[in-house]
Amino acid sequence: GVPGFVGSHPMCGSHRQGITHADPLLYRGATCIVTPQPGNPSSAVALVERLWTTLGCRLVRLTPGAHDAAVAVASPLPHVLANVAARRLTADAAPLCAGGFRDVTRIAGGGTELWSGILLANRREVAAEVRAAAAELSALAASLDAGDGAAVQAWLAAGRAGRARYE
Repeated sequence: GVPGFVGSHPMCGSHRQGITHADPLLYRGATCIVTPQPGNPSSAVALVERLWTTLGCRLVRLTPGAHDAAVAVASPLPHVLANVAARRLTADAAPLCAGGFRDVTRIAGGGTELWSGILLANRREVAAEVRAAAAELSALAASLDAGDGAAVQAWLAAGRAGRARYE
């Protein structure tokens, strides 16, 4: 890599695009990942970190590999799952949707060019998370097929625990 290049990016944004949707407070309180590499001058790392903290970001330092694995779960996987729910919507079901569908699928309205680039840029890690999510859904389907109420409740409880880690 380039010695002065310090990878970084914020974990924030919107499904809406264009200057008319610009938010001057977008970065305030957002997490920004900084991925310094061996050989980066400390002055370059400090400059990049100062840029993001000046914009109001909270910094998290990760190695590039740890970044790719963690980000695949935190951002592309929810985007993929939102698109799965949106893709499944039929004309008959559309009039029945309420807040849950709206909340789950909001990010499916994002730009396809942007998101295809994001998914492909980290394709190995994202594909692994998509496969893991498919296994989770298969486990739920098996519990439903078996009528196993305890297993369904345990599956939902694990989801609730994951949500608590976010909160």
